Amino acid sequence: MLSIKNILSLEITSRRSIFGWLNIVFNKYDPDRVKAVGPDRACSEWLLRCGAAVRWTNQTTFLHDYNHLPAEGTKTYVEEIDATNSCIMHRGFPHLKGLKHLKKIVLNKAPYVDDACLYQLKCVKETLEVLQVSENGSITDAGLLYLKELKSLQKLLVYGLPGVVEKEKTLRQLREALKDCQIKFNGEDF
Repeated sequence: MLSIKNILSLEITSRRSIFGWLNIVFNKYDPDRVKAVGPDRACSEWLLRCGAAVRWTNQTTFLHDYNHLPAEGTKTYVEEIDATNSCIMHRGFPHLKGLKHLKKIVLNKAPYVDDACLYQLKCVKETLEVLQVSENGSITDAGLLYLKELKSLQKLLVYGLPGVVEKEKTLRQLREALKDCQIKFNGEDF
């Protein structure tokens, strides 16, 4: 026999699984779409579907609304990504492959961003200059160490990461690998 408590629990669980399922669908990488419209357009579509914002080269403002994407065939190149409060997750990060103009990514309060996402940033290691990883309980020391491959990085801003428990050791390794990068952790220069 189901009690009221059990019924309420089932209802809450069902809602969570629906949103989780939608997030997985929104983050699905579609190589056929990338071939059809190019990596920058496909990446923009993914980011906007997930609540992130994009800024293209030669633009000063961010696009937040999927419905305001330019017509297909318009040449646009992603230069900056603001994924604050978005639902992007590791399943969607293959969309970053092929981006040749991406310089900055902000991963702030993005609850599905985890170490696997940081691992995949290596596909933009030639162009990425600025990275912010903040307010996220899923990022660990191991995830931050994946950033050692980002040799073009000039600025790394990191804060609000309770999963980083060996701060000094991790930051020392990042400093050794990213000699030309300004690293700030919780407001302190390293």
